[in-house]
Amino acid sequence: MSTDPISRLQLERFALGDLDEADVARIESQVETDPELAERLQAVRNAVAAAADDLPPAPVWPDDEAEPGKVVRLFPVALVASTLALAAALVLWFRAPPPDAVQFRGTLDVEVERVRGDRAKPQGPVVEVQAGDRLQYTISSDTDGHLMVVDVQDDGAVSVIYDSTPIDAHELIQGAAQFDDYEGSERIYFLFDDQELTLLHVRDAVERAWDRPVADLDALPLKIEDQRSVLVVRP
Repeated sequence: MSTDPISRLQLERFALGDLDEADVARIESQVETDPELAERLQAVRNAVAAAADDLPPAPVWPDDEAEPGKVVRLFPVALVASTLALAAALVLWFRAPPPDAVQFRGTLDVEVERVRGDRAKPQGPVVEVQAGDRLQYTISSDTDGHLMVVDVQDDGAVSVIYDSTPIDAHELIQGAAQFDDYEGSERIYFLFDDQELTLLHVRDAVERAWDRPVADLDALPLKIEDQRSVLVVRP
């Protein structure tokens, strides 16, 4: 068994050719001697391939930059066995070149943009940020309920971005969060339920998932109607 753990996110980036040569060599070396890791890698490759098969054709854009104001909807967590595997396929898809707004339907509908300076850029389920960037979101639901937005850092810290609030069906909720100089990764969760949500519920869920890194925790262990999340990483 390898003494240098490989995360699922690293395996997904490896499967998509998104790692540098040193990381590729390290993972290849461990895969050769670790049957369990080889099985994990094959499972990731299968998930990415299945996710890519479900993607609609990407239209051709005249340049490599997405137009300001364009948004990309996030996949519902329940649509696939691994949201991050699908996210990795989406990241590859965006690069060659980015599509117009892509819609993924569910009870909770979320649109996310990263704002850097005066430019907004649409984001998928993995968002790369630097200090001073803002994550701007627009949320609506098919039904009445309670909405809450929270941030969970990889050190276990939990903070509220948008406190639990009743919303009406099809009401547009907009907000933003600004990132500081925290160097780790974090995940922002958009939570929706017919009952009021509390910070205590979220902290209890994070504690129950103490052995899973936020990179792999695309859904909190909460019995709620729907949720989405985006993984926030630093370069």
